[in-house]
Amino acid sequence: MDLIIANSLGRTQSGRLTIHSPSRWSETVMEPDRHFSYYPFFLASLSALMKRETKLTVKMMDGCLEKLSSDQYLAKILSVRPAFLFMETDSTLYRENLQLALAIKRKAGTRLLFGGPHVTHDPERALSDGIDYVFTGEYEGAVLSFFKSKKYLGTERIFYSDYSIPFSRYPWPEDEDVSRMDYAVPGEPSSQYREIQMYASRGCVGQCPFCVAKNIYYRKSGHRCRALHDVADEMAHLKKKYPQVEGFFFDEEDHFGNADFIESFCSELIRRRSGFKIEALGRFNSIRTQWLPLLKKAGYYQIRIGIESLHPEIQRAIGKIIDAEKLESFLLLCRKTGINVYGTFQVGLPSSTREKDLFTLSCIKKYLVLGWLSHVQVSIFTPLPGTPVFLQLKQKGYLATELFEDYNGGEKSVVNWPDYPSHDINRTYLDFLNIRDHVQLWMRFRTGEAWTWFYRKCRTQSLYNLGKKIKRRIYSEARYFLGRKKNQ
Repeated sequence: MDLIIANSLGRTQSGRLTIHSPSRWSETVMEPDRHFSYYPFFLASLSALMKRETKLTVKMMDGCLEKLSSDQYLAKILSVRPAFLFMETDSTLYRENLQLALAIKRKAGTRLLFGGPHVTHDPERALSDGIDYVFTGEYEGAVLSFFKSKKYLGTERIFYSDYSIPFSRYPWPEDEDVSRMDYAVPGEPSSQYREIQMYASRGCVGQCPFCVAKNIYYRKSGHRCRALHDVADEMAHLKKKYPQVEGFFFDEEDHFGNADFIESFCSELIRRRSGFKIEALGRFNSIRTQWLPLLKKAGYYQIRIGIESLHPEIQRAIGKIIDAEKLESFLLLCRKTGINVYGTFQVGLPSSTREKDLFTLSCIKKYLVLGWLSHVQVSIFTPLPGTPVFLQLKQKGYLATELFEDYNGGEKSVVNWPDYPSHDINRTYLDFLNIRDHVQLWMRFRTGEAWTWFYRKCRTQSLYNLGKKIKRRIYSEARYFLGRKKNQ
């Protein structure tokens, strides 16, 4: 085998399962029922490019999808003894992925190529750790050029993004070595249907200082789209290949960033009478309210937007201004149109205090009760290495730890603000979760959607995992009422 293209390992030495995001923050979880796998679209695009543009024997593997431990992954890769191994890793899994790769190198003489956010942050350190070649940022074109031009015969060891093949000319990403349908079951937890993850665009014009995609992968402001007919053809092809698929999730930074594309794409889906259930992630400031009827007709049932905070001072600190009146008008129009809105929020952001975060929580509660938000994702602000905010906090001494295994985003804060220490951020995070879960559960029973939720989960979850989810919801309710009693 000439080249193995590999996602991170799937099970850590402590037994935690990996949820590796291809362009944002990753996390690890102990509970099997909480595990799912994102489709690694950068790696999948690289695999498709290498197979189309070279004569090398190439195979893609995904330890996350298969939940492979280091020993299991080692045995699987050594069974084909690749000449080269390309692995993408974030900071959370870097140490264990490095150990795995070095073991492959020792046993098979494999040359190691690493990409992803962690090595982009500090490529020289990766080389000193034993990696042979480092590819920073958006790496597919650079890896392709590395092999086509036989740069492994030279002395260069750090390679930067190569855009000689525009994104619009990329082939459809990998779907042979790994099945895209396998990522749809159980799938992303808040997706309501069996949905394959899709990518019609890349890039973002936002200025968020914590964003991995913008600051590490793309490294510049901009937005690129594929040809709309190519995207629609890919969707039709996947539906034909996987008849059980019901829809598609455009898990992009700014799906709505190009007005001409969105309007033409919706018209094309309507013309084809595709009948797909579609959800998409994008910037709130990119979405035009007059699109909502068109989006609904084209099959969009849910829009995901990153709100982060509703406190004006925090918004100014992170450079993400969302006008409250405009947001509420948008949420109301989405409800009237029949499109769900999924909002993402963070606690402990720059300029935060517990009081400011609780202001955002009060708004979330209001929006949930009114039915303006269908889902709420809450995470702990985590300044990932390589982002501007990480460098600022490191310089000021505000980082509670530089053990990157702790940079999870879903468990504990790694930041100590002078007037908002990590233990208070953790407490606020639990308040968000308890109140969110309680209000969402109450609203599902109030609106009669509880059984619909149960039915949808039954289709994508085993009975064991569904039972674990219900048990966790019961514990969540108990925490909510105990918290209320304690505060009275």
